[in-house]
Amino acid sequence: MVSGHSPFSDAFNPSPCVDSDGGDNYLLVNQQLDLSVQPSSLEQLDPLQQQQKPWSSSDLLSLEQTIAEQLDQVQLQQQHEQQQQQQEQQQQQQQQQQQQHHEQQQPVTYSSPVPRTRVETQINIRMMLSALPPGVTKLCFPDHTILRTKQLASPPATKSPDTLELYVQLVRSGDVSTPELERAAFERAARTPHRTHGDLRICLGCMSRERTRAWRKKGHKEDEVQRWIRDQEHRIIVFNTPQLVHWSAEINEAASAFQVETPMRITCYCRHHKETTGFNVIFTLKDWQDRVVAQARSDSIMITDDHKSKDQYLGPQKTGRRRNRPSPPWQD
Repeated sequence: MVSGHSPFSDAFNPSPCVDSDGGDNYLLVNQQLDLSVQPSSLEQLDPLQQQQKPWSSSDLLSLEQTIAEQLDQVQLQQQHEQQQQQQEQQQQQQQQQQQQHHEQQQPVTYSSPVPRTRVETQINIRMMLSALPPGVTKLCFPDHTILRTKQLASPPATKSPDTLELYVQLVRSGDVSTPELERAAFERAARTPHRTHGDLRICLGCMSRERTRAWRKKGHKEDEVQRWIRDQEHRIIVFNTPQLVHWSAEINEAASAFQVETPMRITCYCRHHKETTGFNVIFTLKDWQDRVVAQARSDSIMITDDHKSKDQYLGPQKTGRRRNRPSPPWQD
């Protein structure tokens, strides 16, 4: 060991330095960073020893109300979803039933083979179903299409599970000349109530003729007169049949076929409506719940009065006594 004094000055610091460009020396200090969180209490060291705050009654009540509201919202949402599913299922079932009825229960309607006829001439109509709905045995005609009071149902007919209801509507032949027009006409007829004939109604001249025809006999009661006046503007189609009839089995067809045959008249001429191609009758059958069972239309029927033009070539008419017909009750 060498003794003697140090060659360095007393102000020398033995700590290592780094020389900078500016000539300043920076001490290199070994610093250790402590990144841990120092616990402020013993409870933070052991969470199990932390004491929980007791719930107050107001906090419990608020929590119960919140849970109850959430449960109510969930129940309402579930009920709403169930209702929507039920409605969709009902709509699907109704559409399927209507489609099945339309495909399986399509009636075949026959009219007179003569395409031209007069208002005085009855046209034989036959409606046939391949099978009747369960429990159905009768057919009900609209009461305003029944001319004779004694042919009305007594007591008055009401909707019944054993009875199909007939709706009739007169249309121009041009309105059903294509499948698209025919489908649209069927849809309108299915929505149309009784005593509504679309744009075709009996004209005033034909209405007067029908009144005279109806009151040929004397002794009409007041209620019959009022009934006639009430429905006279709706009688462009009339039937000569009891209002309630039974479906009969068709002998010449399949054993499950049923039919109703009845005379029908159209009481207004085509020329009164500027119609040149003819009329068609749309028949709609509905059950007691107003569901369409079947629809069909007649052939085109031309209602003419061309017999009047032939009279001028047949010479003068024979003269003779005219029968004195009674005047209508409302003219007395």
